[in-house]
Amino acid sequence: MVDLVPPTFSTVCTVNNIKTAALEGSSQHTFSIPLPRAQTMAEPTTLMTLPPELRERIYEFVAQSYTTRRVRTVDSESNNVPEFKTTTSAITATCRLVNKEYEAVARKSTTTLEFTATNMDFGPIMAYFDRKVDPQFLATLQQNKAIILVNIVIDNHNYQRNLAEFYPWALFLIRVQLEAAYQSDTQTWMEIHIAGSDGGFEEQCELDRSSPQDIRDNIETIRKLAGDFDKAVWTAYPKFFKAMQARYHQEWDRRNGGE
Repeated sequence: MVDLVPPTFSTVCTVNNIKTAALEGSSQHTFSIPLPRAQTMAEPTTLMTLPPELRERIYEFVAQSYTTRRVRTVDSESNNVPEFKTTTSAITATCRLVNKEYEAVARKSTTTLEFTATNMDFGPIMAYFDRKVDPQFLATLQQNKAIILVNIVIDNHNYQRNLAEFYPWALFLIRVQLEAAYQSDTQTWMEIHIAGSDGGFEEQCELDRSSPQDIRDNIETIRKLAGDFDKAVWTAYPKFFKAMQARYHQEWDRRNGGE
């Protein structure tokens, strides 16, 4: 009768968290016992740890609230070139990478670019397009049929409408192939109407020998664009007509001592 003796372990070692034991007297019977892994704390999830595809979906959701990009012109202290501030989501202030990624998505959703033109000065708007709107962004705006919305402000009571200042703006609109719309308050429309009491821009679009060739080539389109601006003034006419009447009555009363 043979006594059965339970085997004993002669060697135990750990390699790469694997415990290996060999039976005494035999090098052919070995088995491994995995050691439990040390528990580690999960890393916090942030915007930048998300996959790029998911970040893009977040940007698309945010951009839906900013389809109108309001551009404000800021005078530069270092030179005469204007600087621009665009109203957009606070997410762009997170870091440069987020700003870059978000802007790439937000541009695709832009349907309106809103500006302010003081005393009919459209120069800063044209400067913004020259400096900030690359061909890809312009193509996106054209595809979206985006509108350039211009808030007209007149702060010079001696302002006189001059067609010469409208020609460059009209040629610019022809070049970028975008529609312009205009809005303002009643007082401003009154000032523009009074300044152009001798006729609207469209009526002034006449060629002469000194007219540049680019104006000659596009005069019909320029007349239409001028007519669109005049229409914006006359559309507001019923509103400011009463205000004009009240203004004239006040002036009459002042001159006649309130009689």
